[in-house]
Amino acid sequence: MSATTTIEYGDRWFWSYDLARSVLLAEVIMTVRGTTGAKPDRWVDEVLDQLAACAEISDFALSIDPAWGRQRLRTFTGWLEQANRSLGTRAAVEPEEAAHWPLEQFEWRGTEAIPTASVISLGTAVIQLIRGTLPAEPPGKVWCYGFAPEPTLLPHGTT
Repeated sequence: MSATTTIEYGDRWFWSYDLARSVLLAEVIMTVRGTTGAKPDRWVDEVLDQLAACAEISDFALSIDPAWGRQRLRTFTGWLEQANRSLGTRAAVEPEEAAHWPLEQFEWRGTEAIPTASVISLGTAVIQLIRGTLPAEPPGKVWCYGFAPEPTLLPHGTT
């Protein structure tokens, strides 16, 4: 099991710290499922199931499908924005919180809390990736998000 995993949209991708990604995805799931008055929607259920699988199994790439269409992509980025706002209300996420997540097979890596600033940076990068505003990486480099509030550039081909 690696500490990094990919997040993909169209022909672009970047590395992310798997624990930060799990925190972000769990927050998205809890935000969406906690929305009152939400009507059953097959697409929403399928996406939330995909997010749960990616949060639980760090080796799964999170692939965001451009074929979702403009409206669904707006919905998804809205969920990410809501999750970022929710995460921004506290300084860190503690390992004990994972026991209350809607995930069946998740195990926290290590014993340390993860600063929410790192997770929010990752969420913002995913939004930028979808919107086409993620800065281009220099030749031979790839972005990595979630280890710190600021992104890291890694040599292409490393994790």
